[in-house]
Amino acid sequence: MNKSKQIKAMFFNDSNKLQDYATHSMFRYFGKLPPTLVRRILDENNIHKNKKVLELMCGSGTTLVECNIRGTSAVGVDVNPLSVLVSKVKNTYIPLNELLAAQQSIENEIHIIGEEQNDYFRPTTKNLDYWFTEPIQNDLSSLKYLIDNTERFINNEAYVQDIKDLFLVTFASIIRKVSNASPKTGRIFRMPEDNTCNVYETYFKKLHTNIYSIQDLPHVNPIQLLQADARDTGIDDQKFDLIINHPPYFALYKYSSDVMRFELEWMNFNRRQIAKNEIEDGFKTTKEELLDVYIEDMKNVFVEAKRLLNKEGKLCVVVSDSTLREKQLPVVSKLIEAASEVGLNLDEHFLREVAFTQASYHKSANPNIKTNEDHLMYFTGK
Repeated sequence: MNKSKQIKAMFFNDSNKLQDYATHSMFRYFGKLPPTLVRRILDENNIHKNKKVLELMCGSGTTLVECNIRGTSAVGVDVNPLSVLVSKVKNTYIPLNELLAAQQSIENEIHIIGEEQNDYFRPTTKNLDYWFTEPIQNDLSSLKYLIDNTERFINNEAYVQDIKDLFLVTFASIIRKVSNASPKTGRIFRMPEDNTCNVYETYFKKLHTNIYSIQDLPHVNPIQLLQADARDTGIDDQKFDLIINHPPYFALYKYSSDVMRFELEWMNFNRRQIAKNEIEDGFKTTKEELLDVYIEDMKNVFVEAKRLLNKEGKLCVVVSDSTLREKQLPVVSKLIEAASEVGLNLDEHFLREVAFTQASYHKSANPNIKTNEDHLMYFTGK
């Protein structure tokens, strides 16, 4: 069994401004780890070029970008295909001249096709007209048509797929901005008035920013991505020096059905199938017993992590306690117990106060119950 560890305070400035470098801002992913925190984790664990890192539930690939920047081999795993695509694009260097030519080509094409492809695509979004005005639907449809047919106007075949993927991720990154949903919160709430923004202007401005952010990446990419379950990755020939796991916080978000709902639907991914493969997250639940299901799912993640750790390797878990009505749930202590049951020993335990991350959303109906911190824990298999 794990012996109790003294919890140490971690002092850390996680302001949004400090996180805006390289490709980290290419796609807004609600609830991601601050890149500078990941950099600190890698630094303090002496992760250099000769080490290997695994990110289970890689989300938008923050850890992978930080590993890429330092030339460290890393593998990212996620069940969500959009997360895998975003992580791939954020780590793929493409020469500037190729990207600027592609940008000019798609801008030219959008003016040529005019209104011809306004009805090319509509997602299966419930109450679509409530969430997107008809003019915005039309423009998104035309953009999607061009992106789906990128190979028509990209001359260099060597970069067609990478450029198409960049176009797709940029497309996904503006969906919330052009919808009638508030862009400020992870959960979806309708704004009081219809969105009247210019879709093309929004898209090409974001594309231009993304093109230049890619130039900060190394030309050689040491990153591998797998669409797989963190409980059963299918990895059988690698061992890792550091595994990072930042799971969904219980009773906070469900990425497939809420936070990334519009992006997945406009990208034509099967949300229901994705949801079947996600761990229990207790989204919008009133059932405290679902916490046991969440813990059991995470226990299976820990089993897989232990299998993939080097003898001297560490598992880093960043998570928080949760609130349900007027009760604070002991998520962290239950996770520590689950890790112990599969042979992972708690090595270090840090508490980090947060201001800009998802833990601050966990507010109980009782004002005396607060969840304003993240727990960062290191486990070893020794």
